[in-house]
Amino acid sequence: MPGTWTDRAGVTARYSRPLPAGASIYQFRSPQRDWLGYVLDRLDWRRDATVLDAGCGRGAYLAGLSERVPQGILIGADLTLDVLVGRTRPDHPVAALVNADVQNLPLQDESVDVIVSAHMLYHVPDIPVAMSEFRRVLRRGGQLLAIYDSAIDDQPEMDELFLACGGGQSLNAITNRFSLETAPAYLGAVFDDVVVHEERPALLVPDVEAVVAGIDDLRAVAEAHLQPGLTWAELLERVRSRVSQEVERDRVFRISEHKAVFVCS
Repeated sequence: MPGTWTDRAGVTARYSRPLPAGASIYQFRSPQRDWLGYVLDRLDWRRDATVLDAGCGRGAYLAGLSERVPQGILIGADLTLDVLVGRTRPDHPVAALVNADVQNLPLQDESVDVIVSAHMLYHVPDIPVAMSEFRRVLRRGGQLLAIYDSAIDDQPEMDELFLACGGGQSLNAITNRFSLETAPAYLGAVFDDVVVHEERPALLVPDVEAVVAGIDDLRAVAEAHLQPGLTWAELLERVRSRVSQEVERDRVFRISEHKAVFVCS
């Protein structure tokens, strides 16, 4: 069904959108830290390793990966060709970019040392098939680094905001098919050792428009879940008004996070 979280057209529509001109809610994480660096440092990197960023999108992890494997091979695979060509390639010329579906990776058996999978598997129609592909292309002793969130208590304030302003279903219920809670079963089916690192930072956002943009970013899948008769523009105005009141009162809009990094071998 178009507009669902696993529909190719819906995924392309979301990630092909121009980036918001203003601030992102993720600029206001507290305590302030290099989150991407923390995630990647869960592994001991071999400088000549072959690394696959599966679902690399706009390349958020590619710069950090290239620093850790300067003599290695860095591959970025993603479903959205226009994003790879128009956004990822200019910023990350060192990476070998491949337009590919993780359910059918165009890589040889046992050809990769590390796979990074960040906030992508919830888009995959058949997650066990993707897991099998990861296992197939990993060399003996290879590792999967999977970065995902809780479906229960990651950003509950955004769920509450969406529901209070006219959403008919929580955002986590719409989007979070692969999460801290569901991942162990999928991962444990193909990996012998699965270790999870959990973090609970918060986003203390003083910028109303950054929160509005955070909701608007999910339009491709969330618009179908509005209450009858409500338009997306009306929802965003309600969000803007509600967040403005909270920021005026508390100086920030607080968003609680519950993040997980799985190291699998």
